[in-house]
Amino acid sequence: MGNFWKGVSDEKLQEAERRIFSYSGLNYDEFKITNVHIDDNGNYVRTIDIRPTTGKTDETPVVVMLHGYGASGGIFYKIVKQIVDAGIHLILVDVLGMGASSRPEFNEDLTADQADDFFVDFIEKWRIAYGDLKDFFLAGHSFGGYMCGHYAMRYP
Repeated sequence: MGNFWKGVSDEKLQEAERRIFSYSGLNYDEFKITNVHIDDNGNYVRTIDIRPTTGKTDETPVVVMLHGYGASGGIFYKIVKQIVDAGIHLILVDVLGMGASSRPEFNEDLTADQADDFFVDFIEKWRIAYGDLKDFFLAGHSFGGYMCGHYAMRYP
């Protein structure tokens, strides 16, 4: 598949993200953006973490959101402020192979079930690597919702 971001500096990527999220109504400094490494093959998942600034407690609900096919977490820019202002800790995840996440080799000869497993496995590896999240809500748009459904069936 190759890596779309190959040759693109992290500074340019951050500038693009800054421009997208400037329309959210939040200050870019409120976003914690990291590449979460999920395996020993160099694969990473671009993760955007936005925590509420007021009233944060250990009981603050955590919502993890997955975008649709071919997009990135930036697609949610119009709703992040309202979610965070409602007191929710929001985590946007760029699906492996999309957005600013790494582009692992993908075997196009996989069955549909094996392809589903590929994406469910990436979510679980990310969950553990990100800090072994235990209690969170998982939401997705389009293909992200499809992956969330499969993940929830395997890890209720």
